[in-house]
Formats: sequence, C-alpha cells, structure tokens
Amino acid sequence: MMEGKKQTLQDASVIDDMYSLLAAYEVKIPTNDQVKLEDLHEVVGKYEDSIEAADFFIERHKNAQMADLDKQVNLISEELMTILGTLHSGKFLIPESDPAEVVADLTKINERIQEIVETVDRYKGYQKLFQVYYTRISIQSFIHTLKIHVNNVPWKGLMNARL
Repeated sequence: MMEGKKQTLQDASVIDDMYSLLAAYEVKIPTNDQVKLEDLHEVVGKYEDSIEAADFFIERHKNAQMADLDKQVNLISEELMTILGTLHSGKFLIPESDPAEVVADLTKINERIQEIVETVDRYKGYQKLFQVYYTRISIQSFIHTLKIHVNNVPWKGLMNARL
C-alpha cells in the first residue's frame, strides 16, 4: 500500500521536475501541456488529501479494530481447540463406530477448517492494513496439524473395507 502511494507521488514529481527544467531553460510549453500540468497538480493535491484522510481514519479506528481482531483470533483459537478435542473423543476413538458416519463428520470438520483458513487469511490482510502483526495468527501450523489428523484417519479405509 505504502509502495504504491510513494510510487504515484514520485511519478508526479518526475513529471513536475521535467516541466520545471523546461521552464528553467525558457522553453515554451504548449498551452495544452500547461493545462495538463495544472490538472496534475490539482489531482496530486486531492490524492495527498485523500491519503491523509485515510491515514487519519485508520489511526482513529485502529485500536477498536485491533481489539475486535484480537477477539476474533481468540474465538478461532478456541474453536480449533474444540475441534482437536472432538477428534480425540467419542466416536472418533471407538473402533465400533459407523465408518460412514465418522467420515461424514470428518468431511464436515475438514470443510470448517478450510473456512477457518480463509478467515485467518482475511485477518492477515487486516493486520497488514493496520500495520500490526500478531504472532497469534501463526495458528496456521496448528490448522495444518489438524488437517493432517483429519485426512490421515484410518476411517476411510475401514469404510471402504466394509463396503
């Protein structure tokens, strides 16, 4: 975000410098180009004002948004722990459980984990926007572990063997 802003302003500055150089050597600048240069100055001024307003907005809302983001990350962490607890209990540990039912539940869990991955990616974008980086969203390694657990469970093989 910052790179694009800097590049845009730098490009406008280069154009302005070229016209300043022409003026310094008393080169006649066509009227159309003078109008375009004035338009450029006006647009650059509006762009800088917009950037300043956006920066002010971000700074003003940053604390509340960070608190909300932190709360959401905590909720995701708790949900992942619940999923892990679910995988280590009940029908997932009982060999006599119906494999089709267990595989269906594992598929649902896997779909939910994928939704969580998408949410975590979105939260990382929010972090970038607010220029704040939490180590908490390193829960992706935990998610990866859960996915391995969900996908490597022998229930699918048992289900296929019973068919």
